[in-house]
Amino acid sequence: MESVIDIRNLALSFGEGAHKRTVLSDLSLSVNQGEILAVVGSSGIGKSTLLRVIAGLIKAERGDVLVRSARQSDAPVGFVFQDPRLLPWRRVLSNVLFGLERLDIPPTLQLQLARRALALVGLADYEDRFPHQLSGGQKQRVSLARALAIKPDILLMDEPFSALDLFTRHTLQDEVLDLRRKADVTIVFVTHDIDEAVYIGDRVIALTGEAGGIALDRVIDKNKGNDRDNPDLAQQVALIAAALNHEVSSDQRSILNP
Repeated sequence: MESVIDIRNLALSFGEGAHKRTVLSDLSLSVNQGEILAVVGSSGIGKSTLLRVIAGLIKAERGDVLVRSARQSDAPVGFVFQDPRLLPWRRVLSNVLFGLERLDIPPTLQLQLARRALALVGLADYEDRFPHQLSGGQKQRVSLARALAIKPDILLMDEPFSALDLFTRHTLQDEVLDLRRKADVTIVFVTHDIDEAVYIGDRVIALTGEAGGIALDRVIDKNKGNDRDNPDLAQQVALIAAALNHEVSSDQRSILNP
């Protein structure tokens, strides 16, 4: 399968002199087209920074970052943040249109794409509402629709459900899995929740160390289905948690990194 993201020997530091801090160190990674890659790790380890490097919002200090557009899209990367970041004076439809307005496409097509994206996230009937009239989960759906409206090849999601209640979080996790199929998009999903990473991801990587590096890279076997009560998925969660806590035996390491 063709990769759409290739990162080689990525290094990135912030600050100067005595205050300089290395955030990512010699990180190499590929993400295949159509894959959901979940990224876990402790706070401050560089998960969000990695997304921003992929999106081109931060320039790597060293290394190569290649992002391919499988469909030769004008906007190959969409970004969903932890905070929905909706404009309060714009209605829902107008918020979704915001990401399309910078593209050189006719207004009528912009409107079609925005309405298609709202339908994808189940908010086709909410286009005339203002953000203050929405629940937290609905606001995050609008944020997701805004990212999907540009028809990206790659969707970057930075802990998008962490502030939501458990029921809403589970609902939106299922919708992300459904969206991958409907929108034909590759997803890199950052989370601090290992259960969420294993449930959503086709593959999970864990960042650890003083400077974020990949401690494990694990394909999640879902041949028995994506059941939250599946004991096989629960075992994966336990092993990844142990790896992040540096409590992995040599036998477990062979399981995690086959």
